[in-house]
Amino acid sequence: MSLLELEQAILGKLAATPQLSALKVEPYPERPSEYRLMNPKGAVLVVVQGSRYSQAIGGVQARKTRIIITLLVRNLNSHAGAYVLLDAVLASLAGWCPGDGWYDLAAQSENFVTEDNGVWQYDVVFEVESKLVSAYGACGE
Repeated sequence: MSLLELEQAILGKLAATPQLSALKVEPYPERPSEYRLMNPKGAVLVVVQGSRYSQAIGGVQARKTRIIITLLVRNLNSHAGAYVLLDAVLASLAGWCPGDGWYDLAAQSENFVTEDNGVWQYDVVFEVESKLVSAYGACGE
């Protein structure tokens, strides 16, 4: 499963989460500074931030991929309205396996980022591991 397929699987899982149904679920925008929140309730944005790799042993490496789920929420009467949505993201993704070649997603952190004109932003960070197998194998093989 490619990184694009991983992102699409996560988007599909979040879009199917009933507690998030009032929010727009979409990939992180290409130009975040130009992003306009059009949904009256908010949005769930997904981005694959990058991967870290273990030392290669026999042409195989562990790959830990970091995914950031950004919640943009408004009209919640207070910051506490976002807590239900944060819990919904965690319940939907923590321990879920996105597909072939990946292990279960593991929650790493959640953070309040900012509030701007009544739009509250929180980030939930997950990591998921897979194996990278070199097409060339180990040296000398």
